[in-house]
Amino acid sequence: MLAKIEAADAAALPSLAQEAAQAGLTLAWAEAAADRPSAEALSSFAAIWHPADEALASSWARAAKAMEAPLPDDVADAAKRHTRRQRKRDKARRAPAGSPLVDAWLGSPVLLRVRCGACGRDACHEVGTALFDPSEAVTDAATLHLGVYVPFILACPFCDAEDDYSLSISSAQEIATRAAAAARMRRDFPVRVGKAGLADGTAIRRPSEGLRILRARAEEQGGGERWRALGNFALRAGRADEALEAFERGAEDPAELACALAVAAEALGREDGEPGPLVARAVSRVPLAEEKWRPQLCAEVAEALRKLLPRTEKPLRLRMVGRRGAATVDVRAIKDWARLGELLAISVEASLTFDDAPAAELDRAAGVL
Repeated sequence: MLAKIEAADAAALPSLAQEAAQAGLTLAWAEAAADRPSAEALSSFAAIWHPADEALASSWARAAKAMEAPLPDDVADAAKRHTRRQRKRDKARRAPAGSPLVDAWLGSPVLLRVRCGACGRDACHEVGTALFDPSEAVTDAATLHLGVYVPFILACPFCDAEDDYSLSISSAQEIATRAAAAARMRRDFPVRVGKAGLADGTAIRRPSEGLRILRARAEEQGGGERWRALGNFALRAGRADEALEAFERGAEDPAELACALAVAAEALGREDGEPGPLVARAVSRVPLAEEKWRPQLCAEVAEALRKLLPRTEKPLRLRMVGRRGAATVDVRAIKDWARLGELLAISVEASLTFDDAPAAELDRAAGVL
């Protein structure tokens, strides 16, 4: 196919666009079409381009300029991003270590070019973080991709296949270069040397693999902790819906605060629905929080209570029981939310009700608790 592209003249190139895309030779065709442009080639660019493909947009822009033809605004923007990205990378490579130019490059997102294993099409994805494990990569440039882990599930924009792709050599080389630079500088940049795995040390190559493992464990063994692990991993993989489903399952465990809090936070973020009962459920589980996580979780519970105020007109009474006594406070009268989080953290019992029970000031409650 590559030989056909190289041999084709301007008249023949447009008919090869789809075939080149199916063969994973999109950029080779685009470069040829930019060198030998035609009106038909410009139409072919439109048929095979997708918005994240900045390199293809750059070739399209070059062809359009040669033909003195207009360029769609989104394509022009993508071509400009490609130029800026290339310039930033080139300047960083010439700059000395520790230069702000190097820091800016190492901290910027990476545009990955991948080939879908299902349909064979090339696509681009911008990712903010990645790991590179030298022990998994062979020194041959063609096998560098084996050491790259992208923590987000990548879906093909053409066939929707998920996490079924191989990285281009240039993308794998950029990941490896960035990770090596971060390691030399001993800095925690978004792309760095590391080994992908679950909390128990199970090695994974793709986030979809991690999701399958964690989902199987949660379904087979149950328990709020396992559903929480699945939900947290799903969030990091960019699967908010799956994360919420896992947190909802985890919240069914009466001893699980983190999942209940996550479900309440999601409800508070929506404009519809009644989040009050979900916040109340989280409040009731405050005493069950693990000691090391209790301050953080209680601060989040206090924040959930603050966000609940504009969502309901009902009275809100928070009862906290401490080692020295108990007190009920009017949530609407609270001003110091950080202090509330501290009091929740030392409570042995807590509950939120929606009635007009007599209430004390937070300062008085603190003295009682």
